[in-house]
Amino acid sequence: MGGVAERKAELRAAARRAGGQPRDEDVRSCLEGLLALDPLAEAGCVALYSATGAEVPVQLAHASLRARGAEVAFPRVAGDRIELARVDRLEDLRPGFRGILEPPASLPPLDPGRPGVLVVPGVLFGRDGSRLGRGGGHYDRLLARSRPDACRIGVCLAGRLRPTLPTDARDEPVDVIVTEREVLYPSARAAREGR
Repeated sequence: MGGVAERKAELRAAARRAGGQPRDEDVRSCLEGLLALDPLAEAGCVALYSATGAEVPVQLAHASLRARGAEVAFPRVAGDRIELARVDRLEDLRPGFRGILEPPASLPPLDPGRPGVLVVPGVLFGRDGSRLGRGGGHYDRLLARSRPDACRIGVCLAGRLRPTLPTDARDEPVDVIVTEREVLYPSARAAREGR
């Protein structure tokens, strides 16, 4: 078996081959599960993302969060890192890095420590809180700069869950995983941080 990087590349390739768009009823179930979480009800600022491919379109939670009075931020790629910007209207998002919808440069960046909740994408998630992104490390660097008490939430279809995923010291885990079938509260982050 190869090293961590090789195993991650194999998993990404297999996930790409599996493809598939989430079904509407699965999206609804995921969004209902996400919006029912206590951290979202309590957060003054929530970071979402614009989904692509087989990702669950969590951007559809924007209107509900805004109606609750939450400030909602979306990521944009700035060089080798991600920065967040407040987005009041989804219509303000524009195609950016790799064609993914992101806030235009005219919207000022937010401090990465502002969001109390960060909903993060992943190609796959481990039931232990491990996360496999697309391979650029953008979200791992963002999560490393976020508030220590910020709740990190992964949303995916149940078919994108594995028991665990290969990780290295730079990989940042999530605290909660929402699927169309269940909500998981893994302990990877607590274990990693000695809690």
